[in-house]
Order: sequence, then C-alpha cells, then structure tokens
Amino acid sequence: MTEIKQRRFSAAFLFGILLGLGGEALLLSEHAARRFSTTLQNDFHVLFFIRPDTPQKQIDALQGNLASIPGSASTHFVSQAESLSFLKTQDPGLLSALSFLPENPMDPAFEVSLNSNGLRSFSNWLSAAKETTSWTDVRYQEGEIASILRFELYSQFLGVAFTALLCVAAIIGALGIFIPLITLLKHGKKQIFRLLTLSTTTCVLAGLGTAFCAVFSGFFALPLANASPWWSWPSIAAQCLLLISAALAGGALCAW
Repeated sequence: MTEIKQRRFSAAFLFGILLGLGGEALLLSEHAARRFSTTLQNDFHVLFFIRPDTPQKQIDALQGNLASIPGSASTHFVSQAESLSFLKTQDPGLLSALSFLPENPMDPAFEVSLNSNGLRSFSNWLSAAKETTSWTDVRYQEGEIASILRFELYSQFLGVAFTALLCVAAIIGALGIFIPLITLLKHGKKQIFRLLTLSTTTCVLAGLGTAFCAVFSGFFALPLANASPWWSWPSIAAQCLLLISAALAGGALCAW
C-alpha cells in the first residue's frame, strides 16, 4: 500500500511538472507575442505629405477627414519646422548638408496612427485615405503591418491553447470533487477521509511541481526579459490560476 502511495505521489509531482512546463510556455509565449504586437502597433504610423503652400484651412479639413476614417486612432500634423527638428536629432550630418539650401526642403505631413481595426483592414483604410486628396507622397512600413498581424494571430492562438489547458485541468479537478462524493455514498466516511487525505497530498505535490516549473521558466526567460524593452511578465493572477488549476487537477487525477 505504501508503494502505491509513493507511486501516486511521484505521479502527482511529475504531472505538476508537465502541466507547469506546458502552461508556463504557453503563458509566457502568449504574453510576449501580445506585448510585441502592441509595441509594433504603437510604433506604426502612416505619413501623408502635402505641398508646403497648402492653406491652413485646407490643412484643418484634411486632418479632420483623416481622423474620421474608421480605423484611425490619432492624427498629428507635422510642420516643416518639426520635420527639420526631427531630422536634426536623427541625422545631424544630413542636416548640416541641407543647411546650404535657401529654404526648408522638408514637406509638411500628417502622421496617422491606426487602431486594431484599421490595421486588420489596412488596404481599405489606405484607399479611403488616399481618396481624401492628392498627396505628394505616402510613406509607411509594409513589413511592419504583416508582423503586427502575425504576432496578434500568434497571441490569440496561444491564448486559446492556454485557456483550453486550464479547462482540461478544471474538468479533472471537478471530477475529483464528485469522486469522493460517490465514494462516500458507497463506502462511508472512513473511505472518504482516506481519499481526501490522499487527494490533499497529491494536490500539494502537483502544486509544488508546477511552482518549480514556474520558477525554472522565469529564470530561463530572464535573459530575454533583460534584453527586450517590450518584454513584461504575465500577471500574478494568471500565474496563480495556472498553479491552482494544476494542483487541483493533479490532486484529483493521482488520487483515483
């Protein structure tokens, strides 16, 4: 009997390790993909250049038209002076070369950022924006749009996988509640006390295995966290949810 208990305890700890590794991998990957997609989305802008002699009344009308397009998050007008000042901070050598010109060569532009809906339907948004007026030039990073949508898809897929893992653990934990009730009806209080004691021990061991994997995954991901400015750790609530689900599932499964 003692040997059977030891096997169950070992199985509970191993189950916690496996569930912890899988859950932490999904949780860290989902959070990293979502944060990276959000960082890219905040960095993405579309520049619409206009002629320097455009009247202020027309500039205000164009800004309002761009802001009213579904999918636009914010619209900022960048004057010639602002463009030259930005160029000074980015490339002082080029600015010194431009200083010999008689006038400011930079064209004014509208800098537009998009929300998630605008990025998902970027082609339609861009077509609507181009119909506003005849722009002298339109600039944006095409590859950045694909990266944003790709990482957003990754984060959604990993989120669904993590949720499915928690649902499986919850179902196993729920069965672990009904099994003792059935045992109580069949074998009485003595048997139910033995089963609950065994379940408590396996639950603790499964939780310890999951906690061990959480710490291990944190140390494994620490170099990436220190090197990446967009990195942030998953919330404590998500970590606790994984730990509790794994502990209950391990305790119920290994006590049968």
